[in-house]
Amino acid sequence: MKRFFVGGLVRIVVLAMTGGMVLAAEAPKADGAADRAALQGTWQVVVQEMRGGAAPGDPREQRMIFAGDSFKLVDGDKVFLRGTFTVDPSKTPRVMEMIVSEGAGTDHAAPVHGIYELKGGELVWCAGEPGSEARPVKFDTKGTTNVMIRMKRANGK
Repeated sequence: MKRFFVGGLVRIVVLAMTGGMVLAAEAPKADGAADRAALQGTWQVVVQEMRGGAAPGDPREQRMIFAGDSFKLVDGDKVFLRGTFTVDPSKTPRVMEMIVSEGAGTDHAAPVHGIYELKGGELVWCAGEPGSEARPVKFDTKGTTNVMIRMKRANGK
């Protein structure tokens, strides 16, 4: 009986000490700084999808450019969308909030609620229409008004 008590007491002390060390360790920051930094630069559009099918137009000249907390989606020299963005990598899937200041029709403060997946040199972004309250819950456009864009980092930029 004494052996069981001592062994159990040792386990409790070890667990308490280990738990204390885990609590003292700094938790990774979920403020999005790392993802925001990884997004910076130019992304070449590879594939666009809308409403379950290919989006109209040729994506080869389209690029998404992130600079600081700003973004723009361009086709050659033409700007489709421009605005600011924030990310929240603590959510699953990761969340990207955008406020469109140019290119969303007449609403110059249109929110765009989206999700994103960032893996090395590849980025997938899926979002509802500007001004919509809807946010995608998965990377799919079937039966929705969502748009999904698959991109790759352009020339190491």
